[in-house]
Amino acid sequence: MKTNTTKYRVKAGEKIKLKNFDTTYKGHLEKQTGKVELAIVKENLDQFQEVFYAANSNALLIIFQAMDAAGKDSTI
Repeated sequence: MKTNTTKYRVKAGEKIKLKNFDTTYKGHLEKQTGKVELAIVKENLDQFQEVFYAANSNALLIIFQAMDAAGKDSTI
């Protein structure tokens, strides 16, 4: 199962307002499926990070929204 992330992408130079994004989204994945997809996403992010670092000209911004003590700090 591939998650469609198109609605979460922001094009370069595009302005957004975070208040326009739904904060009640609960997802649609079963826990095990989510773990498998997370592993794939992590691998992709690792690859992107290497490309961005090598190019020294690109950046990726990921915004995490979660309750306090949800583990956001440990992702850094």
